[in-house]
Amino acid sequence: MGRVWPRHGHRGRPLNSVVRTHCDMGRAGLVLGIVASAVILIVGLQIIIAGNAYMPIVASRFWSVRSVEVTGFPAYAMGMAWLCGGLAILANLSSTRITSYGSKLIALRNILLVVVGASFLIAVIGQIARVYGNSAF
Repeated sequence: MGRVWPRHGHRGRPLNSVVRTHCDMGRAGLVLGIVASAVILIVGLQIIIAGNAYMPIVASRFWSVRSVEVTGFPAYAMGMAWLCGGLAILANLSSTRITSYGSKLIALRNILLVVVGASFLIAVIGQIARVYGNSAF
């Protein structure tokens, strides 16, 4: 942007290189983000390697929570969603640190978040089709 011409009283906005950024994540936020993305990536890999997962559901009768086993294609879609979620967190953290590739990393993050949503949707629809068959649709 550059320097803005001073107003009356010789007060203008300084150069962007002089202005300090207001939102700095710091080391604690960076470490927390890396740990969170590593845990999410490990969960995704575990689901893909095992080929099954347990998904908690709320039963409608007494609001009791039980878990349903998800196997096969819906489980792989769920594992892919977890993997893309972990990678999206890493891309977001990297975009704040590596400024030369910031816009490309943000675009990658946005694509990964769309894949997360689509994969979870495929996992849910696949599990409904597996449990209830064609009568659910």
